[in-house]
Amino acid sequence: MKALIVYPVQEKEPIKISNLMDTLRPFCCFECLELMSSGKPAYIHGSNLLVRSDVEEEVSWQNGKTLAEDTLFAINAKLKFGSKIFGWHGGVVEEKSPLNLKDLIKQRKRWFYGLIMNFKYFSRKEKVRQTFRALIWVPGLISGIVSIITYVVPFFAHEYTQNIHPGLKIFFTITTGMWLFSYQIGAFLNGKYLPLKKRIGLHFLTLVSAIFIGLLECLTPLISIIRKPKTFEVIRK
Repeated sequence: MKALIVYPVQEKEPIKISNLMDTLRPFCCFECLELMSSGKPAYIHGSNLLVRSDVEEEVSWQNGKTLAEDTLFAINAKLKFGSKIFGWHGGVVEEKSPLNLKDLIKQRKRWFYGLIMNFKYFSRKEKVRQTFRALIWVPGLISGIVSIITYVVPFFAHEYTQNIHPGLKIFFTITTGMWLFSYQIGAFLNGKYLPLKKRIGLHFLTLVSAIFIGLLECLTPLISIIRKPKTFEVIRK
């Protein structure tokens, strides 16, 4: 069963770039919760996965070589027991963000390359779903750069953007606002132990760094393809 997971910053803890990047994860966990509640897990966060002992014995963790064993476990559980085996236990799990940027990139690389390694174990339908997820994640860097150019160019070369349809500009403005708001939701949840002043600081730092951390998040899949993780690496937290 799946639970919401948050990454709280402690009062005496400095706000690191890994804390800022993990402000997106609580928002994404609402999707995880919905996927597990509907019995259609696209991915699993092992740190907040609760498994019945009889299911664990039946499925086991020896399902193939992968860096994302939690997701592969869920796929095999679904094959053996069907969608009804999944659910949400209603709890909230607190986890620490990676110690530094290097460990955070290692973590993201493992997630993405683990997804690639799991492809051979998926059903045809699951391959389509997971391919769609990968295709959303990978081009994020390109689309982010294009979006930045689209917003910046009008200030220097208005003639190149004046023919863009107003409706399209409104659409991109709305989606950009929703994207920034998703980080703010995570900052609100992750800052629950902070005094008011530092909590406001977390929101502000998240806002001003959103473009950078968003691009960095989308860069990690490309890094994992260029420099494939060779083994499961423990992330320092």
